[in-house]
Amino acid sequence: MRKLIGIIFIFLCLTGLWGQDMSTRDMLEFFVRDFKTDPAAMDRPVTFGIKIKDKGDWQVMVDGKGGVELKMGMPAAPSMYYITDYKTLLMIYRGQMSALTAMGRARMSEKTPMDFGFMEGFQPGPDFVGWGVKFTFHFWTRGTPEIIRFGEDTRSRFVHGALAKVLYYEKGLRSGWYQIKKGHHVNADPKDQKNPFPTLIIMIKGAARARIGGKLIELKKESCLHIPPGVTHEFWNDNEEPAECIIVMFGTGA
Repeated sequence: MRKLIGIIFIFLCLTGLWGQDMSTRDMLEFFVRDFKTDPAAMDRPVTFGIKIKDKGDWQVMVDGKGGVELKMGMPAAPSMYYITDYKTLLMIYRGQMSALTAMGRARMSEKTPMDFGFMEGFQPGPDFVGWGVKFTFHFWTRGTPEIIRFGEDTRSRFVHGALAKVLYYEKGLRSGWYQIKKGHHVNADPKDQKNPFPTLIIMIKGAARARIGGKLIELKKESCLHIPPGVTHEFWNDNEEPAECIIVMFGTGA
């Protein structure tokens, strides 16, 4: 099997197909085929739209029993939809950026490379957000098991004052990777400094300074900081070496 994979890889490189741009249909059909093998495809039936700017509209029908189908055009019945552009879709397809990273923002008013919207008449249920972020992760993440890459060689976005990549979200759990370069300041705006749920900051590289509940501390690699609900927190880096951390937010409201 490894030899076969190696032969295919060499063939793609020699023929120039490796990294070649894919059509919108080819990429969406790949995500649909991939999702058929995901246990999340049997979570519940759902139909949603996909708007690719300048490339047309599509719809995906999930029957909740492992059946997943792609068609052109938006759904006939009111539904939610994703909206993005070809460049962002290509990065997600290649694993260079996760869909949740493409949608990440500090405030709903911020524009993002990928977003979601509601067709007129669609009424989201009370669990839409919690279920929706989990579904987004599973539909747009390729492969089994599902792996999200993070680090310098993948695309991040500037969110909350530093470079960020979303790892996994679902109801009661948010996780992400942050790189805080010299001059970056996470949660500089006092409006962003409190959460109604606990937060863990797991330092994996470098060092940063932080003010937690008004107390100034230094965070170094191989340390984990717990921030209780309602406690103010902000981070910044005065060093040449970037600081990196994993952030985990959990509990009711996360």
